[in-house]
Amino acid sequence: MAKQIKIPEDCGFPQLLEMSDKHRLAAALQETLGESLRAQRQRIYSCNIKRMYYKPGRRCRLNMIAKIRNENGEKLGEQIYYGRILPSGKGGKLFQRLQRKNFLTPAFGAPLGFVPQWEMIVWAYPNDPNMRSMKTLVQPGKVLARAQAQPRLFGIHNGYRPTTIATRLAKYVPGKRCAYFFDLGLAEHDGAAIRTHTIFGKTYKAKDGEAAYAIMNKIWQTPACQNRGFRMPQPYGYDANLKILWQEAITGRALAKIASGIALPNVLREAGGRLAAFHDSGLRLPELYTLDFQLEKVQRAVEAVQHTAPQYAEACLTLQQMLVATAVSLAPIAFTPVHGSFKFSHIFYDEREVWFIDFDGAHQGDPCYDLGRLIAYLGKLQAEGELDDAEVQHAAASFCAAYREATPRLVPQARVNWFASSHMLTSQIYKAVKSLDESLLERLLAIAKKWVEGSFGEKYQESINRAIP
Repeated sequence: MAKQIKIPEDCGFPQLLEMSDKHRLAAALQETLGESLRAQRQRIYSCNIKRMYYKPGRRCRLNMIAKIRNENGEKLGEQIYYGRILPSGKGGKLFQRLQRKNFLTPAFGAPLGFVPQWEMIVWAYPNDPNMRSMKTLVQPGKVLARAQAQPRLFGIHNGYRPTTIATRLAKYVPGKRCAYFFDLGLAEHDGAAIRTHTIFGKTYKAKDGEAAYAIMNKIWQTPACQNRGFRMPQPYGYDANLKILWQEAITGRALAKIASGIALPNVLREAGGRLAAFHDSGLRLPELYTLDFQLEKVQRAVEAVQHTAPQYAEACLTLQQMLVATAVSLAPIAFTPVHGSFKFSHIFYDEREVWFIDFDGAHQGDPCYDLGRLIAYLGKLQAEGELDDAEVQHAAASFCAAYREATPRLVPQARVNWFASSHMLTSQIYKAVKSLDESLLERLLAIAKKWVEGSFGEKYQESINRAIP
């Protein structure tokens, strides 16, 4: 069942209230894209807003998924749409300019549309205004030709030659990122296909990909990684022209997808030990993730809440004041390499071992930044009803205890708890504000308040205390 997004009545884009009705949204899209759909004897049956990014008075971005049926009511599939709502009078002008561009043909309907009553421009996947390199990813023939011309860029060595290709979408977040899996059939010079080589391609903006590849390559070459102290996909190469990073495709699934169906404390215990191996790898990276950096993020998050959801500003400001007050009592700690986005969607499990992905933002900093980030994600799962309080305590305790057993460094639990509380505000609460998910926001605030007061739970603290020498 699709999550229902609640739109505040005082929202700066009042059309969102109408768009939250999936059938009204479907009717509007059908009207603007109707000619091409009718020609194919198709219609948009319903359309849900999957995700929303909102900046009052400026713009609003929407990720939408439409269910497509034929004229007999039979299900045909789904179409992803990326919508951008602009201030009054600006949408139509931009739409006119966009019509001069070339677009890829989507699975259903037209590639571009404009809903005038809502001042919304709509792009149909695989068209995206922010990711031009997607045009290569979604055309297998172009990827195959690239692999044949530059096999080493795709991790192909020893004279093997790619001859066939099959693709599948890995992840698409409209306006932000896109990634595909490619199964390349490799052959020797005699032409006989001998094996499949699966790679992962991910789009980047501007020079972000070049920097990400450089960092990932450094991490990959550390003895800790080569000796399997921690596991990560091998980065093969970065195509600066297409802005695509090619890397090893790993098996398994992200913990974000399977958390409720696995022995989570056991898996997080392994993750804790492997994170310690990464932190202790001796790698030197540019400094970023410090206590001061996190306090600045806290300030920005509170300002965003004040601007977007002022009814929750006082509660967030109180959390900020408590975090600032407790930060001064935290003793200094030696910096290590830090992943920077250590959450469940970046931890994979393949029934045998744990892998880490998306080291793009790795920098030097406080190791508790990563520890707290994962615990904050557990808090998010609790707020969403995926885990109860006891399960969160048990999972967090297993993770922290394994980390502490694997490292010779002293990592004060009070510091871990502080970062967990601050990440709840800077990441989970901030995202709930951007998505206008008020019910989730209230639950996250309640958990964060309990955590910043030090009430992580008796079982959690008892388990941690037993693991501390």
